[in-house]
Amino acid sequence: MTSTHTIHSAHHHFGWDNSFLPVITVAPGDSMEID
Repeated sequence: MTSTHTIHSAHHHFGWDNSFLPVITVAPGDSMEID
């Protein structure tokens, strides 16, 4: 079973920092939309 995941434009940050936790984990075959 596949899923579609969306990261909405309200979810953002202003820099790269490897201490940030992943926003989402996508399984093989799932779809990803970035708003």
